[in-house]
Amino acid sequence: MVSDRFELDGHVYIRRGMKCNKEICRCKEGQLHGPYWYCDGIRYIGKVLPDEVLRHLSLRVAEAGKLKKIKDERLRVRNQLQAKLSSVEDEIDTVSAIQRGGSLDDRVLRRMKLTRFAVREV
Repeated sequence: MVSDRFELDGHVYIRRGMKCNKEICRCKEGQLHGPYWYCDGIRYIGKVLPDEVLRHLSLRVAEAGKLKKIKDERLRVRNQLQAKLSSVEDEIDTVSAIQRGGSLDDRVLRRMKLTRFAVREV
């Protein structure tokens, strides 16, 4: 079953009932015509979605588990890369501090094997 609203390829598909402008009609009493499908809220499609849209939706449902696994793996890789990037940025900051004679982070110095630059209290 397709919901009454979904997104696909950058478009929003909506199914809704409509009122006509006739003076005497069932829709004046609340019994709307349709429901009809619209794309992006304005482009009329009809009572039934095109076959291409239905195929894409059924494939998306059938492959939901596989898509979730792919997304989860990419999120894991992104998190690893963000952690590595943070580490590299710390190292760049530490090297910059060494160059300008600023304060140093002993933890980063140890990781970079640059403990000879550690400041020792006298």
